[in-house]
Amino acid sequence: MKSRRNKGYKIKKYDRIFDTSSRRRKKKIRNTVIFVVILLLLVFVGYSISGPLINLLKGEKTERPGESSSQISSAGQGDLNSSSITSSEQPNISETELFAAYLPLETAKNPVTLGTFLDNIKSKGYNAVVLQLKDETGNIYYQSGVEMAKTVGAVSPTAVLDISQIVTQIKQASVTPIAQIHAFKDRIGTKNSAAKIKYANNDSWSWLDAQNGKPWLNPYSAEAQKYITDISLELVGAGFERVMVSSVMFPNVYSFSLANFGPLEATVSHKDILMQFTASLKTALNDKGAKLLLEYDAAAAANAENVIYGAADPKTFAADTYVAAVGADYLANQPSDNTSSQSASKLETLVSQAALSKTALMVEMQADALSSEQIEYVKTACKDCALYFANKTANY
Repeated sequence: MKSRRNKGYKIKKYDRIFDTSSRRRKKKIRNTVIFVVILLLLVFVGYSISGPLINLLKGEKTERPGESSSQISSAGQGDLNSSSITSSEQPNISETELFAAYLPLETAKNPVTLGTFLDNIKSKGYNAVVLQLKDETGNIYYQSGVEMAKTVGAVSPTAVLDISQIVTQIKQASVTPIAQIHAFKDRIGTKNSAAKIKYANNDSWSWLDAQNGKPWLNPYSAEAQKYITDISLELVGAGFERVMVSSVMFPNVYSFSLANFGPLEATVSHKDILMQFTASLKTALNDKGAKLLLEYDAAAAANAENVIYGAADPKTFAADTYVAAVGADYLANQPSDNTSSQSASKLETLVSQAALSKTALMVEMQADALSSEQIEYVKTACKDCALYFANKTANY
């Protein structure tokens, strides 16, 4: 049988099988789209930078979107709390520029008498007022919502109804309001057993100080510390940007042998617990944009072995400003002539120390205790200090 020869087949090459006219059109469209997108992006970028670039060449300031010139100028000054008012109503005063007068509660309650009072002190050079809102008995003179204040009955029947309205009126008069409260010297607060200094032999009893026979809040107590902090922050929420805290101290006694401060006293000294509390309170206030003014007894602090501050200088405690409470004895026999020279008195020494450390000097005085010459002497001698004249009768 005749063998069949394989026929040869031509194999067509389809190198261009996918390179059809349709594919070429799609490729052309894609390239065109990409080109248009890039062109649009270049136009957008050029438009965006043209304004700032022109301003830069002209030396003009460029603002970020959504930011006004006033916002830029106030950058870095911190957030204002909800009760703050405009800068034109509330002057930006440094501590050493403060010249404060004591504001009686009854005067503050009435908008008319408050307005008259503010006009009077401003005419005499005062630019700040101190309003006591928690006294050394523990009475609170505003409608506090702090839980412990309510449970121990600390809110006084004479408390103002709306403290924020008073703060607003003071600020609108371009006067700086300062809230003043007492800390551990507090008889009413000791109704909370966990917050008080207890008697060593029976912790259900309150320890009483020898001088006045009064109970005290315990500086080692977390409840007592929280109570003072909560009140301070509540006042900041009402609009105060400065809180002066007094009696951050222990009772002035010869011995604490019968006092039970709790187990923490075994490892933390009196000085250290006061320092720790002050630092904690300062941080809490600063976080809300407010300042801590720590008031201390100048006479007691001058004693290196003082009991009330744990034998420490209270100016070493953490605070924004230290306020030296000066008794009448410091003001005796001061020169009426500002330029007269004499041996340094206790007041001169205190004034000198305060000026060097930029400490605010608080001058306690009764009505008419100082002559106008003596006031001028203190103002001149402590020109770098803030001054607070605690004339309780408000006879300015």
